[in-house]
Amino acid sequence: MDNEFKEKLKKAGKNLARSVFQYLLILFLLTLLIREFYSDYVNHYININYFMIIVIILGVITILTTEEKKIKKQPVTKKDYLLAVFMGILGVGIICLKLKELGWIAYLISLLGGFLITFLSILFLKEDQ
Repeated sequence: MDNEFKEKLKKAGKNLARSVFQYLLILFLLTLLIREFYSDYVNHYININYFMIIVIILGVITILTTEEKKIKKQPVTKKDYLLAVFMGILGVGIICLKLKELGWIAYLISLLGGFLITFLSILFLKEDQ
């Protein structure tokens, strides 16, 4: 009974570390995105370097404690392609907002960036086929 309890506790700890890492990673990426537009506001309340160190440490713990599972591959659907195109368009918008001071070349860079996002996403989707 004691050994069974230890195994359950170990499994619960792994699941907790994985969940906390996933949530902190999403929060960290959102914080980076917000920091791009409101840097003084974010830098005043959060030291992004310490936050990144915590996310990296939890990521290492998650990688070291997770066993590899065979993932059943799902077929690529039309929604996947639409998501890739949407992410490319979103990338164009974000890049254009950040580089608008450069003038006409900002539009060129943002279009090329959006094309790369879309193209690489579709290539990644087709890789398994």
